[in-house]
Amino acid sequence: MANAQTAAEMELLAALPQCAALCAETILPTSKCALTDIPCMCEDTATLAKVAACSQANCTVVEALNAQNITLSTCGVTPHNDSHTYVVVVSIFLAVAIIFYLIRLYVRPPFTPLFRIDDAIMLVATLSVIVFTGFNLEAAHLGLGQDLWNVPPDNIDTVLKNFFIGEFLYIFIGVLTKLAVLVFELKVFAQPLFQKMGYIVMAGCICYFVAFMFILGFECTPVSFFWTQWRDPSAGKCIDINAGGWAAAAINIALDLCILIIPIPVIMKLQISRQQKLQILSMFGVGSFITVISIIRLQALISFATETNLTYNLLQTSIWSSIELYVSVICACMPATRLFLQRIWPSKFASTGKGSYGNSYVRQPNVVDPAPPQQTTAGMPRNHITKSMDVNVSDVRRNTDEMELREQSEWDVQPKTTTSFIGHAV
Repeated sequence: MANAQTAAEMELLAALPQCAALCAETILPTSKCALTDIPCMCEDTATLAKVAACSQANCTVVEALNAQNITLSTCGVTPHNDSHTYVVVVSIFLAVAIIFYLIRLYVRPPFTPLFRIDDAIMLVATLSVIVFTGFNLEAAHLGLGQDLWNVPPDNIDTVLKNFFIGEFLYIFIGVLTKLAVLVFELKVFAQPLFQKMGYIVMAGCICYFVAFMFILGFECTPVSFFWTQWRDPSAGKCIDINAGGWAAAAINIALDLCILIIPIPVIMKLQISRQQKLQILSMFGVGSFITVISIIRLQALISFATETNLTYNLLQTSIWSSIELYVSVICACMPATRLFLQRIWPSKFASTGKGSYGNSYVRQPNVVDPAPPQQTTAGMPRNHITKSMDVNVSDVRRNTDEMELREQSEWDVQPKTTTSFIGHAV
């Protein structure tokens, strides 16, 4: 047994980098354990900590990590590997986000009058989310979620480089989804005060995007130092990356709260049924989930700032950043999803409220507003909806698009003009 333990000790010293082996040969004899008693040595954490500190002082970072990996492997310590957690989580959330976006495409197909600027913005955002996921899945394959000392050095570079690219995509996608929601809200709510507030928040989103894209691009000199500084911290310089990340997260949360809050007073004043108000508020309320996720992500960033096990501790930040973007896409597609549900489940999502002038209507093919009928030149009855738009009820009846807050002529056979705000405030 002693010969076997001695052989194990010799094998350990031979496997260690020379600088770490010298540290082990110098410090291990001071342990209370016999040099041949490897299990006892592994339990002597104080002595192992001294060997690790000596290795970090006398070896390169790569050599010190290699020595730590060999030592822990010899002691039978199982390394962390939570990469599969990221793969499972993002696969589920990405699939749900894509389903919601496909529903949006179904309701508002491209290359048709129904496809508007907010739909184009969401197309770019969804494609960018897929690219973002691709970079992170590659990182998970190469070592994200594993202990730093258990990941090959070149893989560490790639994981951190992908995280660097992901920072740009995170800001880009987050701003796109915010702009898509704001464009939708500005189209729906025509009150001057809301319009003013909406454009102010939109300007804030654009300023946030420009400022932090600039900061990210110049946070390290040279740029590659962002993903190589772990090798040699003296080879370049960076701004306080953690402070920048916290500032970006805080502003992001503030913008989300603004987008969530500003429509509420307008919705509460609409002359629609309480059930409709609850449906609309709950649809916007899903956006509060984004704020909760952003706060959790901020906490992950704060924790990450104090950690040295980069590839392992970066996992939580990556998971919550990804979930935040997927939920942002889902929330931006909620209005279109509601229209889709109206079509396939009219008994639960049909229009049962009041129109712009208090006229009751229900989504049934043969029911028209009680407004006085007029005659078209062809002798067909026509229902006068507003001063600026007529709908031929015999061909296509009025649809309560845009959450019944704004009547659109998009479902008409031959739309003439678009009406203004209908769910008028009192």
